Amino acid sequence: MLYGELNTIILENGETLHGLKVQIPHPKKSALIRRPTDKELDATRDKFRKLVKKNPTNTDKTPYLDLFNTIRLDDGAEWDEYEAEHIIGWVIQAQVESAETVNEELVVTIKTPTGSVKHFLRFPTFKEMQIKTGSALFDVLFLRSEGYAPDTTIPNIHRELSVQEVMKEHLLFDPYVATDPNA
Repeated sequence: MLYGELNTIILENGETLHGLKVQIPHPKKSALIRRPTDKELDATRDKFRKLVKKNPTNTDKTPYLDLFNTIRLDDGAEWDEYEAEHIIGWVIQAQVESAETVNEELVVTIKTPTGSVKHFLRFPTFKEMQIKTGSALFDVLFLRSEGYAPDTTIPNIHRELSVQEVMKEHLLFDPYVATDPNA
């Protein structure tokens, strides 16, 4: 399944929806969701920041439940904030599977819950390394991607992970050129 694709699911009432069916075992529940947008994720992070600012030992998980209810597409059993936190964590999960240089490009493979995606990036100049945000640097270095459904926006977390890999490779560069003193 390409990242951004959604399953076609026919509900018991005959309605057709496009989403990801998720479930938990205890108590057994399922829901149909879509992926959250970067804007929705940012709003959820902002809610958490406000809660922590008010109370540094905050354990309130309701922003997860709010986000879960926003991306939920069906009208099934109610979920609590802890169940919602588990599903949100799953749906946004992304980790670097590999990063390798191929033909002067860095190919970053990112594993997601529904498969892997690849980003092909050129290496930055030292001047470009001064760009402050990962997303802006990604836009400068990005060449192409694989594994995304058409018209799917690359999520910020994927962009940031790719830039981190570029930075690692750039920092490993050794400028010393060994020469033969007898040459």
